[in-house]
Amino acid sequence: MTSGSINYSSESPSGPNPEQGEPWKILSVDDNSEVHAVTKLVLTDFEFDGRHLDIVTANSAKEANEYLRKHQDVALVLLDVVMERDHAGFDVVRTIRDELNNHQIRIVIRTGQAGSFDLDSTMGKYDVDGYVNKSDLSSNYLHATVYSALRSYRDAQTIVKNQANQAEFIKKIQALNFIRDTDILIEKMISDLHDIIHDIVNACIVIANENNEDIITREIISNMSVEDKKIIQSQRDYLQYKSHEKNSTIQIKNQVLFRHDLSNGEIFKLHLVTRDELNDERKALFVAYCSNVSSLYELGQVTY
Repeated sequence: MTSGSINYSSESPSGPNPEQGEPWKILSVDDNSEVHAVTKLVLTDFEFDGRHLDIVTANSAKEANEYLRKHQDVALVLLDVVMERDHAGFDVVRTIRDELNNHQIRIVIRTGQAGSFDLDSTMGKYDVDGYVNKSDLSSNYLHATVYSALRSYRDAQTIVKNQANQAEFIKKIQALNFIRDTDILIEKMISDLHDIIHDIVNACIVIANENNEDIITREIISNMSVEDKKIIQSQRDYLQYKSHEKNSTIQIKNQVLFRHDLSNGEIFKLHLVTRDELNDERKALFVAYCSNVSSLYELGQVTY
């Protein structure tokens, strides 16, 4: 087993820059050393939320379990399934979720032998957060996968303090990762947003081009009259006009506009109107949820 903060070795041999915070710890579990090498190479310059990565490698499920029992600060596990046994990777999942009772660590299955098990039933049964085929480990795809996982881990840790609510929020985020159909995504968003926010009057998804000009507008929740819709449209236009900063969220009283700039140059936005002004916690939940929805578009899991 090896460990290294791969982004600092050349510039800061004594360790990470304290101004940037502790690096995110990722455990790469695979019996192929080339997979570890490629993972470190692709993620060399990766940074999320002002923090770099510390990638730890384990060559078997046994090594991974031993490490996880001693270290509770792992944010993400990139996990092969077929190692010393055909389903050895799932032993690691059981250690994390059942033995250690840790539901904050993100687990992404990474294998070249997906045909050896039923993907959909396996993902639900073992409480994992996503799946990546080793043949898809291009720089952009791996970056987007890690970005999404770390964002989910951060949100789960910092946004919802109540453990029961935290568990429910994590389940909603995990369920998003298995959606591949836009209509199914919309149905889930309607249900989830009502659970998270409660008093929604209107919610609308907007896809814009790189010049911030709307390409697609899709209203997903509406509980208002035609006249009220005209007023909301005018207010939404104003919020969009004000949303110049990339990856920003703007709130004016009872309206919030979330913006995430995608790597293809397009912009994902979600405009929300509520009866009462969102407090800080509910706004944070909304932003966290939207961030995970937008990552589905970033990864190409759904299209519009």
